[in-house]
Amino acid sequence: MKRSARASLTSDPLARRQFRGLTSKGKNLCSRAASYRRLSKLANPSHHVHDNKVGCNIFPSRRSPRSGQFSASEKIRLPQVTLLIYNPEKDPDLSARVINHVCSGIEFGAVMHLSGRKPSVPHPGEWQQVPPANVNQGQRFQALELNKYFSTPFLLHIEADGFPVNFHLWDPAFLEYDYIGAPWQTRGLETGINRIGNGGCSLQSKTFRNFVDAHAHLYREGTLSDVFFCQELYPQALAAGIRFAPLELALRFSMENKIPEFPRWKPSQSFAFHGRFPYFQEFLTPFGIEANR
Repeated sequence: MKRSARASLTSDPLARRQFRGLTSKGKNLCSRAASYRRLSKLANPSHHVHDNKVGCNIFPSRRSPRSGQFSASEKIRLPQVTLLIYNPEKDPDLSARVINHVCSGIEFGAVMHLSGRKPSVPHPGEWQQVPPANVNQGQRFQALELNKYFSTPFLLHIEADGFPVNFHLWDPAFLEYDYIGAPWQTRGLETGINRIGNGGCSLQSKTFRNFVDAHAHLYREGTLSDVFFCQELYPQALAAGIRFAPLELALRFSMENKIPEFPRWKPSQSFAFHGRFPYFQEFLTPFGIEANR
């Protein structure tokens, strides 16, 4: 738009509001398109999604990233956070590609990849082998063993079907709490006195993990890890001063289920996601994962 035309348009209050709405919508479309391009290229390096097929560059004056990765100056810097993925049974190359995706937009203090076999796909950080595990053994490991694998003030725990996708929605307020994960529904397997929340993609403080370790003797075999420390230990956690994020902030951090308080909430409004629900298919497809529930 020419300068004279823009000046004329923005001199009218109604036109000015409409113009701001258009630019806001354009920014959102660009962010979503850029996120999908990064996912596609990092999950499958031989596949390239080109800008001219996405229609992202609505405003030519705004640079549209073509590389699939942020430059070093654009990355979110989280030196106080360790990124960790635990994958004892599945293809370690899958979890390596997820790490590469997340690290394309965020620079962490440390990165830890725990898997049953060494991946062939290079990724930032450290790899350690862990024993094979069935479902119950895996839940026990995630409940009681993760503390020994990080020394930073915070841990960002992710899975192959749950990780950050909308980097621009990172909020420093997420670090003001000891635990934050996607809110649970009002009814379901995880229903209880606390709805925060899902552990598959969660931000946990060292203080929180130390607290869980101190109560490890209360763990019952077969209990989901996040149910153990967010439901069964909830009264003790509050008494110990553990801070769980409020519901709306937790939803802005990550989305899993649709919840009644925000029935129109969309995956594009959350920093991360978790689950294989149909509304997450655009995040799962680049990694060869199909929605199944």
